Amino acid sequence: MKKVLFAINTLNNGGAEKVLLTLLRYLDPKKYEIHLLVVQYDKTVFVSEAIRVAFGEMFGIELVQNAAVCYNPLEAKTIRRMAKAYKVAHDKFTICAVGRVIPEKGFLRLTSICEHMVEDGRDFTLNIVGDGKEYDRLKEMVESHHLEKWEHLIGFQENPYPYIKNADLFVCSSLNEGYNLAISEAVILGVPVISTDCSGIKENLGNGKWGYIVENRKETLYHAISRCFDEPGFLEELKKKSEAGSIQDTYEGRLKKIESIIEGVVN
Repeated sequence: MKKVLFAINTLNNGGAEKVLLTLLRYLDPKKYEIHLLVVQYDKTVFVSEAIRVAFGEMFGIELVQNAAVCYNPLEAKTIRRMAKAYKVAHDKFTICAVGRVIPEKGFLRLTSICEHMVEDGRDFTLNIVGDGKEYDRLKEMVESHHLEKWEHLIGFQENPYPYIKNADLFVCSSLNEGYNLAISEAVILGVPVISTDCSGIKENLGNGKWGYIVENRKETLYHAISRCFDEPGFLEELKKKSEAGSIQDTYEGRLKKIESIIEGVVN
């Protein structure tokens, strides 16, 4: 029987230990080395080139020689249609962030940035769409710092696209990533994107052609977001970048690549 392994996690910024633990669930560590699990597969498919390189460095050259990279297919027409499904209030400058509310997504530091912007006297709305194990902690931080007027915790939405579409800016504050689908969805919708630099993000944004990538620190992310208020031309530039990226890889093209990988293994 032919076997294909799809690897979707990241090894950067602490992700390696999590991947290691996940793999160990399928192994008897007394009998096998980690890389032996991987080489059992006829092909290993990674969600980004950054993850392929990291896995190759960790588990050996055998994996690199038997690997492929394929980005997740996103159906742009469906995303754009769903973005019109309901209305979202948009009466001031609106920032949107989407993802599981977990430490890796960096929503706590984004909330800290929100507080600094309030202290700066800026008028805006920050919508965080998602749920997760850190939701209660995030909610407590918003309430204890009296940020409810500015920061709104939307929770999980089966269709988050209207929140993205009706934003002036999409922000990814992640500490680490594999390949951030929400960023790609924001680009499809032509929404300006600012993201921290972590595994896979450069591929998400075409090395900065389709969005603005900053050093993975709270201070640099704060500065970049602030520029959108202070420099109208900067935000317009980001808008043009996102619109240019929205016509890149098609759903059909990515799907065909997955099919060709599987066919190549089977045949």
